[in-house]
Amino acid sequence: MVHDARPIASSGYNSASSGIVPLNKDALRMAVSICRNYHLAEEAVQDAMISIVCRGRFTNRGEGSFKAWFNTVVCNSARNALLKESRLKAREKRYISCQQSSNV
Repeated sequence: MVHDARPIASSGYNSASSGIVPLNKDALRMAVSICRNYHLAEEAVQDAMISIVCRGRFTNRGEGSFKAWFNTVVCNSARNALLKESRLKAREKRYISCQQSSNV
């Protein structure tokens, strides 16, 4: 069986499985607005997907819509990625200043 290489969104399919494409686009848009960095936002969305699928964190208790729950997971992942990035930059800055002061 040969699969079509075109993305689901542009292929005209209207099935339930095609709902993941707009879901990821909305999630990526939200993550970019939080991180202000496209690549960091992509990483945050991927981390959220991994946390949901691979780590078995299906904790939506039916209290709200799946999209709202998914966006909350992505939002938390984006905040964590931003925090991790800022900590890494601070650590690099301390390392550089320490290296410069030891060379004097």
